[in-house]
Amino acid sequence: MSKSLLLLGGLIATLLGHRCYAESFIGVWQTETNGWSGPNSTNKIEAMQTVEFFRDHSFKLTQVTVVAGRRWTNVPYTGTYVMVGTNRASLKVIPHNVSPRATPLPAMKLC
Repeated sequence: MSKSLLLLGGLIATLLGHRCYAESFIGVWQTETNGWSGPNSTNKIEAMQTVEFFRDHSFKLTQVTVVAGRRWTNVPYTGTYVMVGTNRASLKVIPHNVSPRATPLPAMKLC
């Protein structure tokens, strides 16, 4: 869970670096692919996250993990967003496939 929050934070930081107008906000935003291997292992693990913003003011956050060539996709969060200013959006996050013990994300402001 903490790893996904870290990746989400990285994605949001990437978004903050761009000018976010309502129309340019729509589409797919993706983190850089992170890769690593365990000690004494030849299997490479790669992971990335995407957030897709839709015109109906909803969004979907997707985690993609590739381990030894096998791909797993998880959609841990969906939700809605509201543009609160020319360069600002507020997200209402709905958790899916997240452990009940995990700490929910606070309301976020982008841009």
